[in-house]
Amino acid sequence: LIVNGADPDDECTNGNCNGSGACVLASNQPNGVACINAAQCASGNCVDSVCCDTACAETCVACSAAKKGSGSNGTCGNIKYDTDPNDECYGGGCSGSGACAYYNGLPCATNTDCLSTYCVDGFCCNNHCGGTCYACSAAKKGAGANGACGFIAVNTDPDNECASGDCNGSGVCTVL
Repeated sequence: LIVNGADPDDECTNGNCNGSGACVLASNQPNGVACINAAQCASGNCVDSVCCDTACAETCVACSAAKKGSGSNGTCGNIKYDTDPNDECYGGGCSGSGACAYYNGLPCATNTDCLSTYCVDGFCCNNHCGGTCYACSAAKKGAGANGACGFIAVNTDPDNECASGDCNGSGVCTVL
């Protein structure tokens, strides 16, 4: 067996023999090199099994190209849009800008909360759902599902959009 810390035949990539017949990675490895623990990396960060430039611990970021969906190993970056390799976005996926975003039909407060980028009537919606007598929540439409833009039911006007009447069920106000 080769003595611990030696590798006279250069058999251990980025490391040395451990004295028990196996290779171990050396310390002070550059970013992008495979690692098992932070002590092996010059940066002190072993993330996604590669030495990384930062701790890379925020939501929807990764250090390996495989988890990011692009880029290179060793540089922390945003995970690709609508993917979630770390299972951190419940009911959605990563937005592509380092945050979770949610699928249509789930509650939201702003457009950036939604993968579709449309937060309408408090739900992620399939489109901007603009215009009179349209809604994205089942309650405002009077039927259907949250997250799908549709007509407001006949003889209702939950947003008081019709000056002197109600919605006709086809996206138009009727005059009383």
